[in-house]
Amino acid sequence: MSQATFWNLTKTSSTGRRRAEWADDEMGDDIWGEPEICPREGPLGGVTRVKDLSVILPGRSVEDIVWTWHTECLLTDRAYDLLKASGFTGFETKPVKAVFKRPGQQAPRLRELIVTGSGGVAPPEAGIRVTFECPACGRKKYSDCTNPARLVDVSQWDGSDFFTVAPFIGYILVTDRVAQAIRSNKIRGAVLKRLRDLDVL
Repeated sequence: MSQATFWNLTKTSSTGRRRAEWADDEMGDDIWGEPEICPREGPLGGVTRVKDLSVILPGRSVEDIVWTWHTECLLTDRAYDLLKASGFTGFETKPVKAVFKRPGQQAPRLRELIVTGSGGVAPPEAGIRVTFECPACGRKKYSDCTNPARLVDVSQWDGSDFFTVAPFIGYILVTDRVAQAIRSNKIRGAVLKRLRDLDVL
């Protein structure tokens, strides 16, 4: 499968005014899990969120896909039903509690998209290299990706329609059939970027 068949599902340029905010009073202080501990460095960053989202929506309507300021991807029923009916793999969802900032209107049901598919680790052909490896815990730091068109090593990809590639797990990657379904059904609220156009740091 060629690299051109993979896309990055991401927010639109106009999403800023439509992004959902975390409802801090609902999220509470128990939102994060326990940090990983390095024998040499102590607690590490990047702690996983363990609590379901509660968000505040701007305006009085939402698009089919909603993004938060923390870049979580939220699906309306229309978007979710399309993904499920199409039989796409590599994702699961978590419930989201949502309200509009202005009271008096019922917010739509939203689900958080959780990507479970894997594309392995970005290969050297992507221009990425290990810049540091902790001898105590094995944690690695990487250089920037200078050739995003080669971000996916197909031999490591598990075949899922939704997947991520380490260490750039914040990028939602999808197959061409997902991209075609989103376009043909005019799903609003997201864009699809070719891998070569990514600004991967």
